[in-house]
Amino acid sequence: HEWYYGRDPPARKSMKYFRLLRIADGISMISLVFAFNSISKIYEGSAKWSILYFLIAFLFDLLDGYVSRRFQMGGELGRIIDSIVDFFTYCIFSAYFIVRFINPNQFIGYVCASFIVVLGAIRLSRFVKVGVLKDSSGLYYRGITVVHVALLIVLSYLIPMFRSGIPAILVQLAIILFSVGMLSQYKSRKVSSGILAFGIIIIFVTVLVTF
Repeated sequence: HEWYYGRDPPARKSMKYFRLLRIADGISMISLVFAFNSISKIYEGSAKWSILYFLIAFLFDLLDGYVSRRFQMGGELGRIIDSIVDFFTYCIFSAYFIVRFINPNQFIGYVCASFIVVLGAIRLSRFVKVGVLKDSSGLYYRGITVVHVALLIVLSYLIPMFRSGIPAILVQLAIILFSVGMLSQYKSRKVSSGILAFGIIIIFVTVLVTF
């Protein structure tokens, strides 16, 4: 093993990282699978199933956070995995969805998508370092979150008038502003996972029934 100069060989090192994974990280991987399916459905042109898969991925993301807090499974590795999954679940989904389904002006649409991806990546990198913060009023995230951006896009699409024309351009501009806000010092208060899960289920049923 002289070639490794005393370091663990790659196989041994990867097994070491595998042992560090916890139940919450496994749930994150399930969320990633549904996120991949949501992006695949955008490619196929199915907004309905893209949103449904996205909402399921969102639910598993909430479950991941709950399990992590409930059983004290937090840590830097968990935040790294969570941020990678969040990048696909929220940033890639949001950027691709708005280009594919809410894009009356292609130039603004691609600028919007670029803002989501680039600023979202920076925002999630900051989260790895600082995590969830706390003050006298409770827990909060620094800056607008990638979840806010994704939900704004989904809710805008569910209102037909915002899918085309001037209203859709206004949605694109709002998303650009929200994306810039991800790097702000704004305190996004942490909402109860139960309340969020209830809201997601309501949206899920609405999409399933009305589309």
